[in-house]
Amino acid sequence: KQELGVHDIQIIDKPYQSGGTSTWRRLNRSHRNKSSESIMDLAKRMAHSPADFVPDASLLDVMRQRLREDAAITLPSDRELTGRAYADIALYLALAGVGVDTNLFDILVQGGLGELHRTGARNRNRIVDILTQCEKMAAAGVTDQEYFLVASEIICERIVEGKRVNAYSNTEIDRYETAIRRL
Repeated sequence: KQELGVHDIQIIDKPYQSGGTSTWRRLNRSHRNKSSESIMDLAKRMAHSPADFVPDASLLDVMRQRLREDAAITLPSDRELTGRAYADIALYLALAGVGVDTNLFDILVQGGLGELHRTGARNRNRIVDILTQCEKMAAAGVTDQEYFLVASEIICERIVEGKRVNAYSNTEIDRYETAIRRL
């Protein structure tokens, strides 16, 4: 059991009264080291610092390293950041005074692009949620047109599908189309 625990595998022994079997599960990597501050909490702390706070290079290096480690995780369920978290962190870093010229924003844009590709077509990822992510990235100073192009393509596909099944009113469609033109 201890040897497998090193590899993030937990053995679960069921009592004899419950069938007497054993099973295993892979532990979520993001829960392995609870002593360290989450990436989101670190970004929030930086954003809510006093007005004269200037993030030092070591803090940005920690953030950069944590983002790279999280991006290297294959399974989305094991990642610390999924969905709109990349846009949220980009906005927090911009509010903290981190310049867009740092490659932190490149990492965040690439992560956000991956999440748009992964979740964009899902019904629970509403058009307004995708637009909000774009607004946050734009407010953070991100100018990578690929991010906004992918988002607008996903939204266009969703509008076309929505028109086909009458999911949106004409007013909603007009609003979404106006938002796409602004991207």
